[in-house]
Amino acid sequence: MITSHLNQTLGKKGLARHVCSFLIIVVFTALLIFADGYDTNAIADVDNEELVNYAFATWIGSGIYRSGDRKMAILRIPLRYELRTPEEAVPGVKLLLPVTLGYYDYRNSAVDFGTGAFVPGVELAFPVNNNWTLKPFGQFGVGKDTGNGNLVYIYGAGLRSLVSVPYNKYTFSIGNSLILADERDKHGDIGSGFNMFEAGLDIRHPLGTSFRGRDLDASVYCVVSRFFNSYEFVEPDGDSDNINTLFEVGLTLGTDEPFNIWKVSLDRIGIEYRFGDNFSGIGFNMGFPF
Repeated sequence: MITSHLNQTLGKKGLARHVCSFLIIVVFTALLIFADGYDTNAIADVDNEELVNYAFATWIGSGIYRSGDRKMAILRIPLRYELRTPEEAVPGVKLLLPVTLGYYDYRNSAVDFGTGAFVPGVELAFPVNNNWTLKPFGQFGVGKDTGNGNLVYIYGAGLRSLVSVPYNKYTFSIGNSLILADERDKHGDIGSGFNMFEAGLDIRHPLGTSFRGRDLDASVYCVVSRFFNSYEFVEPDGDSDNINTLFEVGLTLGTDEPFNIWKVSLDRIGIEYRFGDNFSGIGFNMGFPF
């Protein structure tokens, strides 16, 4: 049994290395494309790095958001590869391979720039019982922007909890997470990190139809995110917008069995509206975020 698991894991690790290499090339190619046409001399009062929120973008997810005079378009591709499925007394292991591309525009200034980040990591899944799973994770990677081109180190860790309870045709899920994330530039200066606690509820119900032999279902969910240290978005003029609490309402469509695309499982997609202190926007998701 141990030898079988080891052989499977080594084979999957070989594929994971190829995936990582491909994603790194994609990120930095995109940065080179974005680099033309940005006005990097328009920021007089604030250093460029203070305007970029790598940690926030890496974990917030895809969407079009607004905070004060800042508009953000973030594309987060949350690729992940399962090295081992969770079993009784044996944790599951997932390789996290998120790629994040962003575009930031400030309405009252000539400042705009693109960003890219690749922050791989590992997530474990510990089945406490048939309905409850704990998922600790850790990630470390790099980011780069077209403002000044400095390489930024991004890192984070946390714990997610998911409790799912079926009732008749419904499935009720309760999710919680604690995320601690930060960033440093090459000089060791700390950037815009955050400590965030999330709590959410998801209600899923089958639709009574199928797609390519898989039963379809839909869900609605809500999530409340609370920042322990008020998260700060700095503006080019030196002012800032602080975020303490965010609310998220989402709809998802999924299947009972996932589709495998390039060996990556995809079973849900959805749309969400996120709002709160000095922040609002429409996002896109791949299911209940726990």
